[in-house]
Amino acid sequence: MSGHSLPETTEDVVDRLVATGRFSSPTDVISQGVRLLDEREARLAALDRLVEEGEQDAASGRIVDADTLFAELRKRHRAI
Repeated sequence: MSGHSLPETTEDVVDRLVATGRFSSPTDVISQGVRLLDEREARLAALDRLVEEGEQDAASGRIVDADTLFAELRKRHRAI
């Protein structure tokens, strides 16, 4: 892969994936990998935001214990 230096094990994986025919070039393999990493990072950032919101809710007393929550859910379910 010209212009890029990858560990040998990574190059072996890239070469193997190109050899399967699923990718037309090493660049395609790397592009797909980067796209997947970007998607994963976006999901992790969203999860981090939700955790932070939950921590803020807990610190502000805006939480319900599990027993109360499940009792309310059972009550709603019976009403259906």
